[in-house]
Amino acid sequence: MSVYVDTLRSNGWVLRGRRVQNCHMLADTLDELHAMARQVGMRIEWFQPSPPASADHYDLTARRRADAVAHGAIELDDEALVKLLRSRRRSVGERPRRAT
Repeated sequence: MSVYVDTLRSNGWVLRGRRVQNCHMLADTLDELHAMARQVGMRIEWFQPSPPASADHYDLTARRRADAVAHGAIELDDEALVKLLRSRRRSVGERPRRAT
């Protein structure tokens, strides 16, 4: 079982008047996800549940991402993240979506 973080991106987040990059933290189980979130100082209110075939996650700033990696989170590039999410969709029986 594992916790994962994807690549930092500029998604328009503004904190304390300045733009910041963010990423997603997800895990194989909700227990692992919430445990890691507590370790890096996240509040349960910041949890973002997703539809069954997607990924429940937390959004992280660069500092919290670094903390998660220091606590054992696995860094994923875009390709690895897509593979993980597709694997989850198959495991719940959802048909893969076609590119449009």
